[in-house]
Amino acid sequence: MIDTTLAIKPLCYPMGWKSDAYTQYSNHNNYDVLTILSRGWPHMPSARKDEARAEIAAMLDWCLAESVDGDGFKSRGGSDLDAYYFGVRFLDRVGFWDQSKRFWSRRDPSLPPGTPTPSDLCRRLQRGFARLNADSEEAETVRSLLATAVCMTASTGSLA
Repeated sequence: MIDTTLAIKPLCYPMGWKSDAYTQYSNHNNYDVLTILSRGWPHMPSARKDEARAEIAAMLDWCLAESVDGDGFKSRGGSDLDAYYFGVRFLDRVGFWDQSKRFWSRRDPSLPPGTPTPSDLCRRLQRGFARLNADSEEAETVRSLLATAVCMTASTGSLA
């Protein structure tokens, strides 16, 4: 499964990682790929882990540099709720706020220039999301993940 997941990266959804022929990444697809990689991680040989680690780092860089937009995420054709849901789910699953979830690396990832600290980013996202006044199961998930992120980064202000 991991070999196939890594091999289909250049293909467009529903066969691969790309949303369309022009878009390298999306938080939705990145979250899905990251979920597959996290489940397969314990079974991967070292060489595959190195390849997956590089892909995860690239997805995180893209999310922080290209998708995060002030106190939200660029919606890229979907709803604002979807943009927050998949952006926050991706950052949570990748271990951006909680090192214990960072299955792919025990070191803090290098962040793109201009990236807010994890503490600042989760607070910004929390404020931006509150303005949506969204009321759904997905919205509750986003609120819960961001509240936990605020707690995880409260003492250090950096990667937990």
